[in-house]
Parts: sequence; C-alpha cells; structure tokens
Amino acid sequence: MNRVCGMLLVCGLNVCAQSVSLETILKNRGLWGNDFSPASADLSGWSQIGERAVAFYPDRVAGTVPYKTRDEAQEKAKDLAAAVQPGRFQVENFLSIDDDAWRISLTAPGLQLLAAQLSSAQVEKLIGPPESVRVQLIQGETDRRPVDLTLRSYAGGKVIFVETDIAPRPGFVDRVIFDLPALLAAVAKEGL
Repeated sequence: MNRVCGMLLVCGLNVCAQSVSLETILKNRGLWGNDFSPASADLSGWSQIGERAVAFYPDRVAGTVPYKTRDEAQEKAKDLAAAVQPGRFQVENFLSIDDDAWRISLTAPGLQLLAAQLSSAQVEKLIGPPESVRVQLIQGETDRRPVDLTLRSYAGGKVIFVETDIAPRPGFVDRVIFDLPALLAAVAKEGL
C-alpha cells in the first residue's frame, strides 16, 4: 500500500492514510447493496455517451454531466438506453437538487446499490480513513442557499464517498462517485 498524505482543507489538518486500491473497495461487500455487482457490470454505455464519472446513489446510477434542458438530457438518455442491456434498467432523466441541472440515470424498482444506511464512519471502519477530505459548495440556478458536499477520496481519487448537508440524516453517504474508465477496467479485470 502507498502512503498518501492530503490536506483537510476545512480544518487545515493533515490527513495521512494508507491508499486502498479500487479493487479492494469494490470487493468489500459491507459497502454495497445487493444490486451493486449487476449494475456495475452494465456501465459501458455511459462512456459511449461521453460520461467520465458515474455516481452510485442508493437507488440509481447517475451520470455526472449536467444538461441545461430536459430535452438535451432526454436525447442522451435515448443513446444510453440503446447501449445498456434491455429490460434490466430503466433510463430516466432527473433534475438534480444539487445544481438544478438535468442528469441521466439508470434505475429499477427496489434497486439497492449501497449498503443500507451506509455512514462515513462505517466506510472508515471498513476501508480506513480517506486519502483526502474536501468540501464543495454548489450554487444552483435559484436563490436558495448552496448545497454543501463533503467529498472523501479513496484509491487516488478514483472513488469518492459523498455526504450532503441536505440529507435527512447527517453523516450518511448520499452517493459514491467513480472514475468511469478506472471502474470499467477494474470490473473487467476482477470480473465483479
């Protein structure tokens, strides 16, 4: 394991953590719900529509590219629908509450991608402290206050566990963002 040191920008404290590989994170069943492996096996369509990262929420996989209009998102959603395995997932577009932009997602009834009630404390217990922690403020298109995201990076930034201040329960993981090329390579290599 490589030793990685980062700066905790919020408090100005150094955070030094052992680097955990992407493969180790993917194989840790305490982090993922029952549908994580099948969903992670069907991701190649995302790169075909220009996504470089995907976010696994508890109940959907979402692209990270923002679209200004619903029509623009719908056009890309059609392209994604043509690229994924038929019948397994529904392709939808949704308005992100983070930044008021349209995004594309894959979902299915009863989908469980993250472990139930996954907290940041549980993540640290299972895979250790993050390599870095940073806070990102996102201002939407309206006059509402910005959304505050806490980003905990692992595997050289290839995996980011995200908390949001608008979540109903503080301290719980809202989504996990993966570097898509790294995730596709790991899934192909490990057969997850």
